[in-house]
Amino acid sequence: MRVGNILRLLLIILLITNPLLSLQGQVVEVDFNNTQLNKALRLLIENYGIELSFDDRALSEHNVNISGSFNSFDELLDELLRNTGYDFEKTNNIYLIFPSESITEEPETKYLLSGSVVDVKTREALPFTHVSVNDNWIVTDFKGNFSYSSVTDSIFDLKVSYLGYYILDTVLYQGIHQIISLEPSNIEIKEILVKYKKIEKSIQAGSGPGVLRLNQQISSYLPGNGDNSVFNLLRLQPGILAAGEQSSDMIIWGSYEGHSQVSFDGFTIFGLRNYNDNISSVNPYMAKDIKIMKGGFGSEYGERVGGIVDITGIDGNKNDPSLNLSINNMTLSGLASVPLFNKAAVVVGFRHTYYDLYDNSSLDFLDTRSKNSRSGGNADVNVYPDYMFRDMNIKVSGTGDNGDSYFLSLFAATDEFAYSVEEDSFNQYIFNKVNENNLQQGASLFYGKKWNNGGITNIKLSYSYLNRKSSEIRELLRGQHDRIIFNMDRDIDSEISEMGGTLHNIFSQGDNFRLEFGTGLTYNMIRHREDTFNVDYVNMENSMLLPKGFFKGIFSYRNLEVKTGLRLNYPTALNKLYIQPRISAGLKINNSFRINASWGIYNQFYTRSSVIDENGNYNYLWVICDNEDIPVLDARHYVAGLSWSKSNTLISLDGYYKNTKGITRYVQSFSERTIYQGDSRSRGLDILIKKDYKGHSAWVSYSLGKTEEYFPYFEDDDYRRALHDQRHEFKIAGIIDLKPAYFSANYVYGSGFPDPLNQDTDLSDDYDYSRLDLALVFRFSRKGSEVEAGLSVLNAFNTENIKYSNFVRFPSDQTETIDLHAEAVPRTFTVFLNLSF
Repeated sequence: MRVGNILRLLLIILLITNPLLSLQGQVVEVDFNNTQLNKALRLLIENYGIELSFDDRALSEHNVNISGSFNSFDELLDELLRNTGYDFEKTNNIYLIFPSESITEEPETKYLLSGSVVDVKTREALPFTHVSVNDNWIVTDFKGNFSYSSVTDSIFDLKVSYLGYYILDTVLYQGIHQIISLEPSNIEIKEILVKYKKIEKSIQAGSGPGVLRLNQQISSYLPGNGDNSVFNLLRLQPGILAAGEQSSDMIIWGSYEGHSQVSFDGFTIFGLRNYNDNISSVNPYMAKDIKIMKGGFGSEYGERVGGIVDITGIDGNKNDPSLNLSINNMTLSGLASVPLFNKAAVVVGFRHTYYDLYDNSSLDFLDTRSKNSRSGGNADVNVYPDYMFRDMNIKVSGTGDNGDSYFLSLFAATDEFAYSVEEDSFNQYIFNKVNENNLQQGASLFYGKKWNNGGITNIKLSYSYLNRKSSEIRELLRGQHDRIIFNMDRDIDSEISEMGGTLHNIFSQGDNFRLEFGTGLTYNMIRHREDTFNVDYVNMENSMLLPKGFFKGIFSYRNLEVKTGLRLNYPTALNKLYIQPRISAGLKINNSFRINASWGIYNQFYTRSSVIDENGNYNYLWVICDNEDIPVLDARHYVAGLSWSKSNTLISLDGYYKNTKGITRYVQSFSERTIYQGDSRSRGLDILIKKDYKGHSAWVSYSLGKTEEYFPYFEDDDYRRALHDQRHEFKIAGIIDLKPAYFSANYVYGSGFPDPLNQDTDLSDDYDYSRLDLALVFRFSRKGSEVEAGLSVLNAFNTENIKYSNFVRFPSDQTETIDLHAEAVPRTFTVFLNLSF
C-alpha cells in the first residue's frame, strides 16, 4: 500500500515537473552571421515564443556572430550579450535585458522611464495611448511620448493599449528614449502569435468625463463613399447631433454654431459648407486619431465654450514607400508616403471631384397659409447644382536619434457651389439663385523635445484661414402683372484667420504626481463685408491679441486620480484677466468599473453670431468679442459619468449641465439691425453600449437633451427652445466580419427641432428624422498590396428629412409665407474602389 502511494506521488511529481524540465532542457539552435542584436532577439521571439524586454534601438548598434546549439535560453543569452555591456535577469518568465553597469552603480533615488509608442510596421507615432506603469495610468501626448518616474523600483510593469492595436503587457528596465512598438490588429500575422492577445476595437469611452476616443480604421467599413468617413463616424457617437445633417459645424451637447472646435494637427478647421455631407473637411486617409471632449475638458484646452474634436494626422511610413488610390462616384483621391533621411517621411494626400457632383437635387416648395401653421401645399422643384471640391495635405515628420520629434503639416481646400430655382406655381413666380465659394487653409509646425530627466516640451506654431464668398438673389412675383411681393440681392465676403504659438511642458514628479504647464499667444482677425443691391450694408474688420497660459496637476493615489487646473487669458484689447479654474476626478472601483466627474469655467473670445432677417431666415457671421456689443462668452460645465468594461463589452453613461452667458444675435427689421445679448442652458444624458465579438462590432447610443435660450426681444420673459433643441436621438451601428466581406449598417433617429418662427411649438409638432444606411465592403490583400471595393446605400428607405441649414422663407403676403428647403440626403447609391501598395 505504501509502495503504491509512493509510486502515485512520484507519477504526479513527474507530470508536474516534466514541462518545466522540457523547457529547461530545450535545445536552441541558432545561426547568426553579423546580425544586429535586436533582430537576433526578435527571431528568438518568433521561433521559440520566448518573452524578452529590451531597448530595440540601443541593441541595434551591436552585431553578433554565433552559430550552434544551446541547452537553454540562459546559456544562449550569456553568449549573445558577451562583451556588449548588457546583462539580463528573468522576472515572471520575462527576460529583462539592461546595461550591465547599472547593477554596480549606487542605488538611484529616482528611476526614470520615458519613451514613445509607435506602430511596429510603419513607425507611426500613436497619440493619446493609454499606458499603465506599475498600475498607474497615464496618457501619452499627441506624438505618443510619455514619462514616468519612481523612487521605489527601477523595473516597471507596463500595459499599453491603443485603439485598433493589440494590447502590450511587458516589463521594462529604467531608461529614457525607449520605443514601445504595438502591432495593428488588421495586419496579417501568424495566428500563434495573436491567439491570446486582446484587441482595442472601435470606441473608447469612460477614460475621462465626456471623453470619447475613436478608431479611424473602422470608418472605412461604415456606409458612405469614403470621403466623409471621418464625420460619418463622428455623427454616430452620443452627444453629437446627427439629425438635420449639419454641414458646416458640429453641434455637441447643445452647443451653438461656432462654440465647438474641430482641429487637425493643431490648427483649427473653421469648416467648408458642404451641400449634403458627401465630402467632409478632413481627408480620411490623413486621419490617425480622433479624440472627442464633449465638455468639462482640462485646462490644456481652451478658448471654446462647447466641445473639442481633436484629430491627429498620420506621420507617414518611415520604413517603406506606400501609395493609396481611391475612386468613387464623386471624387478621385490618393495618398503617397515616402521615407526620407534619418527616420523621417513625407506624406501627400489629395481629393478632387471629377464631374458635377449632383445630377439633380430635390427642393421642396411649401405654401404655408399661416406663419403659425405648419400645414400647406407641397411641390417638388428639381434643381441642378454645380459643385466642385478639391483639397490637399502635405506633411513632413521625423524623429531624431535623441528621441525628439518634429513635423510640418500643410492643408488647403476649396469648394464652389451654385444652384438656381425658377418656378411658376400658385399664380406666382419664384426665383432663387445661390453662389458660394469657400477657401480653407491651415498649417502647423511642431517640435517635441524629450529631456534626460524624463520631461517633455512641445512647441507648436499654427495658422488657420477661411474665406467665404456668397451671393444670393431671391424674387417673388404675383399676378398677371408680375407684382413684386419680395426681392433681395445680397453679397457677402467674410474672412476669419487665426495664428499663434504654444509651449507645453510635461514633467513627472514621483510615483503619484505629474505636472503640465504652458503658455501661448494667439492672434485672430475677422473681416465681414455685406452689401444689398450693391449698397454697402455691413463693413467691419476687427482683431484681437490673446496671451494665454495654463497649468494642470495630476494626482494619483491607488484607484483615485484628481486633475486640478487653471487657464488664464488676457485679451489685450479688453485689458482684463480671465481666470478659468477646472477640476476633474476619476475613481476606479475595480478593473471594470470607473466613475468620473468634472467642473470648469470656459471663456471664448470670438464667436459665430446668428443673424435673423425680417422673414425669419437664419445666417451666421464671425465676430470678435469686445465686451460692449459682443460680450465674451462665459460658460460653466458640470459633467458626471460612469463606465463599465469587461469581456469586450462597454457600457458608458455621461450626464451634463451647461449654462452659457453672452450669446449674441442680430435681429433684422425692414429698417435696422439690432444686437441682442442672451443666455442658454443645456442639460442631458448620453448612454453608449458597445460589444465586440469574434471580429464583429456593434454599438447603440441614446442622447436625451434639452437646450433653451433667452433673449430680451422675446415677447415673454422666459426661456424658449433653441433652434437646435432636440429631445431624443437614437443611433445604432454594426459591422459584421465575414472575411473577405464586411457588412455594416447604421440607423439614426431624431425627434426633431422647433419651427424657426415659432420655437414654442409642442414637441409633437417637430419634424422627426430617420435614416438607415447600409454597406458591403470586400477586402483582399496579397504580397504587400491591398484592394478594397464597396457599395453603400444611404437613406435606404428614402425617408424625407429636412436639412435645416438650407431652409429659406419668402413672405407671400401679410399672413402667408412660402418655404423653400433642400431635402436632406435622399436614397443614394455610392460605390468605391481603394488600392493600397
